[in-house]
Amino acid sequence: MSKTKIVALLSKAITKSLKANSEYNIKSLSLPTNDYCLESHVVGLPELHKFHQVVQWPNEKSDILHPCYPQVLAFPLHMQLLLQDDFPFSLFGLVHLANEIEQSRPIESNECISVRAFLGDIKEHRQGLSFELKTEVRAGNKLVWRASSSNLFRQKTMQSPRSDVGPVLQNLQENSAELRKTEYWRLASSLGREYAKASGDFNPIHLHPLGAKILGFKRHIAHGMWSKSRSLSTQFEVLDEPFKCKVKFVKPLFLPNKVKFSYTTNNSKRFFDVNSEDGLACHLTGELFNQDM
Repeated sequence: MSKTKIVALLSKAITKSLKANSEYNIKSLSLPTNDYCLESHVVGLPELHKFHQVVQWPNEKSDILHPCYPQVLAFPLHMQLLLQDDFPFSLFGLVHLANEIEQSRPIESNECISVRAFLGDIKEHRQGLSFELKTEVRAGNKLVWRASSSNLFRQKTMQSPRSDVGPVLQNLQENSAELRKTEYWRLASSLGREYAKASGDFNPIHLHPLGAKILGFKRHIAHGMWSKSRSLSTQFEVLDEPFKCKVKFVKPLFLPNKVKFSYTTNNSKRFFDVNSEDGLACHLTGELFNQDM
């Protein structure tokens, strides 16, 4: 996405946030039903290489798309959906709760693909209202990839937060240390800016402590989709078969930082998480398993 386009979208997002309400009743709300599409697209290799570098996708896989890269291709479509006049919520303040990706086969970097994005259901959530952003990728007429991202609009009248990460953490904890694979990642202060350049997501909370503080964070945080992308890069050897990967974003990952990534296998599933170095704060939990779309 060009710098001019990014500035224009951010300007529109700011304008929309100034007009948006702070409280909504789900009974009076509806989401736009239209979609946005990117037709007959061949990925630009310099842009793909930049993304692969920042999420540490292995060089031997450079001729195929990282499984999270279609989400990057869809980002301008998502922005168009969220900036429609009849979309009720402000972009600033939305919280990315979860992301689910299904892929039927690896997508080669020279393939001609089409991307479609649309909005899913709106639901009540204990902290406000949540909605789904849906994305589909087709090669020819065949669906090869799809994703759903859950997003939250917070409302003060709703209940206090409660953790939903117990089942995944329990699966990790119940396995012996011998079966649990762990590695540590050092995250630079510039990581948010580097990922923004590779993904097009220039939300101020990821770029600089000052921008993050204006929006309520003590300092800038890593993108949730970077954490998921990096987690899948670490597990690249099991991604050649059809798979489904679900993650929940738990606590903000402040930059700079050092975190611990772990995964374990239980039957046919892999359970993984990203925690603080001391293990006291969970930033992401996920599960990965082979499954046909």
